[in-house]
Amino acid sequence: MITAIILAAGEGKRMGTLKQLLPWKDSTIIETVIKNIGDSRFIDDEIRVVLGAEANRVESVLKEWGDERLKVIKNNNYKEGMLTTVWQGIKNISDSTEYIMLALGDQPLIGTDIFNEVLEECINERPDIMVPVVNRKRGHPLLINRSLIPEIYDLKKEGGLRKLLHKYPDKIYHFDIDDESIIIDLDYYNEYQKHKR
Repeated sequence: MITAIILAAGEGKRMGTLKQLLPWKDSTIIETVIKNIGDSRFIDDEIRVVLGAEANRVESVLKEWGDERLKVIKNNNYKEGMLTTVWQGIKNISDSTEYIMLALGDQPLIGTDIFNEVLEECINERPDIMVPVVNRKRGHPLLINRSLIPEIYDLKKEGGLRKLLHKYPDKIYHFDIDDESIIIDLDYYNEYQKHKR
């Protein structure tokens, strides 16, 4: 019913290094994100990780991952924007998938309990689009019903998925959640150091 798509193609320019492989606890940032999502009881289709910058290097770290749901996808056009990574991630999804869950590869602070809370709400409410919100700020993961996939392909690279949200404000279900991890991504090295502690 739910396929997770982890967007992890960025170069980490603001970080100054490839952030997917930065140490986090006893592994790396990207491995922590995959594990937190994989441990959710609601992800019953694939866990797709879409790579771009230094894709082969990141993929080599994931080679021994013992979860048959995991599928590594490469986006050769990642420099053209995040929407190209989304397009690669949604290509040929399983017929059994009703929702795609878009998660960011630099949000290791979102724990399995938060993913469970968001996904359970989505399954119960069945919205077209679901966005978790904390303190009136939109966060991740973003859930989109598969019926809107053609609309995602129609989007222009400039503006990305935000254009979809602007186009269908009446289809969005905002889910208030009391956890700031949904809005914390690690763009800069000082943020990484602060949250790593």
